[in-house]
Amino acid sequence: MCPSSFVLVIRLWFPPLTGAIVNGTTSKLTRTQRRIAIVEFIFATLFFLPKTADQIQAAFLDYDVPERPLNDWQKEIVKVFSERCVEFIELIENQQQRNQAEVQSKYNKVSGKKVDLLTKAVILCALSEQHAQATDKPLLISEALLIMDHYSQVPEKKQTHALLDKLL
Repeated sequence: MCPSSFVLVIRLWFPPLTGAIVNGTTSKLTRTQRRIAIVEFIFATLFFLPKTADQIQAAFLDYDVPERPLNDWQKEIVKVFSERCVEFIELIENQQQRNQAEVQSKYNKVSGKKVDLLTKAVILCALSEQHAQATDKPLLISEALLIMDHYSQVPEKKQTHALLDKLL
């Protein structure tokens, strides 16, 4: 069976982390590793939107491999993401615009920076998890920032924190 385009993008974009998880010595994944897998999937999905909820969920099942099996917790988060991704993306973009307006009025400084795709994927994962599970806000923010440590620079991490703090 040929891997889906989602898995291909993920393997090309995230080789160090994906390899570390898949080639790990244990088949038991931590919750952070499972969240990272969801973030990777959401990140890849952002390149292929718009898709229906059924298409997104079916693509996530293609992501299920013996080395990194999916569990019901992950499937539930992706289900919420697939059903509400457009709404969540609009929330993120609106909040970012409010944050930029606040910076402009507070510091008289114009910031035209848009939310990058990785930041958006991490926030979408957190929002989906919050709606799928009864999860504590500080835990989600700290997990999201831990995930950002793997991939990004300090400005993206600060932007992620600013958005999550107001959205969750």
